[in-house]
Amino acid sequence: MSVRNKLLTEIQSAIENNEILDNIDISGVDLSFLNLTGITADRLQGQKTDFKGTALMNASFRDCNFDEAVFENCNFQEADIADCFFYRTQFQHVSMKKAKLAISFCSEACFDGADLSESILVGTSFDDASFVNANLSRADAESVVFIGADLTGADLSYGNFEEADFTNAKLDRVRWKGANIKGAVFDEIIKGKIITLI
Repeated sequence: MSVRNKLLTEIQSAIENNEILDNIDISGVDLSFLNLTGITADRLQGQKTDFKGTALMNASFRDCNFDEAVFENCNFQEADIADCFFYRTQFQHVSMKKAKLAISFCSEACFDGADLSESILVGTSFDDASFVNANLSRADAESVVFIGADLTGADLSYGNFEEADFTNAKLDRVRWKGANIKGAVFDEIIKGKIITLI
């Protein structure tokens, strides 16, 4: 049995039996276009793993490492993710509606075209990440770090960005209507313009 098939058997068994996958290594494995709905994993090593197009609804990940993994076009709706690493991870066009991605590190990750509406992003760092044309409407992003991030064309309407840090972020054509930016940090020249858009 190949390494991939062995891992798939272990993963599917854990999902069916509502068990936690604990401390396994799936780094570099192709897990694209699968149905992994409801997967629960702690301390997973998933660097450079390919999850492209995979269904991950209601997934739960704790203390996992997905640096440079590919989640492009995945469905993460209502997933629960915390204390994870996503350095240079690809999330283009992912659906994370009503998902929780809290207290995690997403430096240089790409969320272009992603749907993060109504998500919980509290305490997560997105420094130098890209959110071009992403939907963060009604997201709870209190104390989130967007330092150096590219939010060109992103929808932040009615979201909670209290005490978020937008220092050096690209904010062209961002939709701010109804957003809470109390205590948020901006480059001084931009802040006045944003207030007029809310």
